[in-house]
Amino acid sequence: MVTRTTGPWNAGLGPLDAVALMVGLSSLGLVLLIRQRLPSCPSTQAQERWWREQLGRAVLIWCLWEFPAVIGAITLLVTRHLPAYGALGTLALGGLVASRPSRLCTAD
Repeated sequence: MVTRTTGPWNAGLGPLDAVALMVGLSSLGLVLLIRQRLPSCPSTQAQERWWREQLGRAVLIWCLWEFPAVIGAITLLVTRHLPAYGALGTLALGGLVASRPSRLCTAD
């Protein structure tokens, strides 16, 4: 029987962690750019039409918010450094909460 060990958890930050954080932050920049160009939601009667027209952009925003969590999980798997994973996971969860459907369709 072969047993594989991955080693202890590391607390420091390495170069791969810095790259992962920069990729996660660039995803944030894309989200802000797309969100800025998203038209405001009209009155209550026209919300279904707005969602039909803007669903692709909304899904793209949610995917870009989830991307840092995926990058953080890969970084954790490769480097075993918890701080980068924690930062990227927190960024992703905060972004998903901030971009929930009721917040995307608000009149500006």
